[in-house]
Amino acid sequence: MSEERKTIAEMSIETSLLVERLKQSAVGDVVTYAEMSTLVGRNVQGDGYSAMASARRICQREERMVFEVIRNEGLKRLNDSGIVATGGVNLKRLGRQARRGVKTLACVTDFDALPPDQQVEHNMTMSMLGALAQMVKPKQQEKLRLAVANAQQRLPLTKTLEMFTNGGAVKK
Repeated sequence: MSEERKTIAEMSIETSLLVERLKQSAVGDVVTYAEMSTLVGRNVQGDGYSAMASARRICQREERMVFEVIRNEGLKRLNDSGIVATGGVNLKRLGRQARRGVKTLACVTDFDALPPDQQVEHNMTMSMLGALAQMVKPKQQEKLRLAVANAQQRLPLTKTLEMFTNGGAVKK
């Protein structure tokens, strides 16, 4: 007897319940882990975690609602300033991951023994991670912050890359 598997588009009942609860929260509200666990009948910090994580993603994608984790308490709905502040956290995380990735790839002991396609993959990944690690350094962020302030808007990709390659100058 084969079990019918859920497709990606189907949402579990637990996720659906959590989405509905999170949608009811106002900016600044904290929805506690205890409340969410009671709602779904499972510990959302344990075996019910995936339902809570899915609910957060759905609320962000479909409702434009962002929640931050309050350790051992619950999820807090962020205001616009709080949402902006998450950017710095993401940049720090990205920098750490990029540096770790470069260090891991640097452990290849016999690069010449790799097949040509893996050599290309290695070099492409090292180049990309190295560039990301460089771009998220605080000094680079400050250069970009000044370029964005001067432009008074988000910079398109080409202008952003130009800023990094021209030592902070962006051509008009």
